[in-house]
Amino acid sequence: MLKVLEENLPEAEFTKPIVGMLIMLFLPEGADGMAFASELMEKKEVVVVPGKPFRTEAEKTQ
Repeated sequence: MLKVLEENLPEAEFTKPIVGMLIMLFLPEGADGMAFASELMEKKEVVVVPGKPFRTEAEKTQ
């Protein structure tokens, strides 16, 4: 997955896991993470979990 991100989204910012398999991809300002996740699943059959459900109440008001 890291190789695919590096080759296809060289400008993208993401975490590289030290242990485990979770990668946090940071989308550009204004990008819709839910739409991105839905489109990725429909077109490429790759399942990701958007970050929106994990936001705190304080972050939801910003």
